[in-house]
Amino acid sequence: MSRTQRQLVWIITIFAFCLTLYFVIIRPRAIKIELENRQNELADLLGIDIEQYDRRGFPDVYFLSVLQPGMTASEVHRIVLGYEMVFICNGDYQDELYYYYSLDDRKATRFMIYYDSDGIYYDFRSEDPGSRTLPGRNGCKKGLRDEQEYH
Repeated sequence: MSRTQRQLVWIITIFAFCLTLYFVIIRPRAIKIELENRQNELADLLGIDIEQYDRRGFPDVYFLSVLQPGMTASEVHRIVLGYEMVFICNGDYQDELYYYYSLDDRKATRFMIYYDSDGIYYDFRSEDPGSRTLPGRNGCKKGLRDEQEYH
């Protein structure tokens, strides 16, 4: 092997090591720090101490703890704040699909708030980020449900 070939192998090895370091350590840590910062900002907006909740399930665990079945949509909307986007889904009852931290289905923290035919909140469902169980936003429309239609 010539000197030039050995140098090329050395350069490729260093480059591969740097890429591995970036994708295994640096990038995941940067993503985690960004998520924690966004969670802190959301907790500040909501006026809560985030340390009282499990970060892995935030904001789902917070909203699940404060929303009570029987609330009107306007009561729910005063509590559920700071989302990236919300979509109205599921036809006549106008259930709401919330996206937090991203609009990308694979990266967002998503949950669904369900309303009965009178427009009253009755259920909350979140999902494990690793297994998307809620419907996608296809067939949904952007925005909050129109509570005037029910009251």
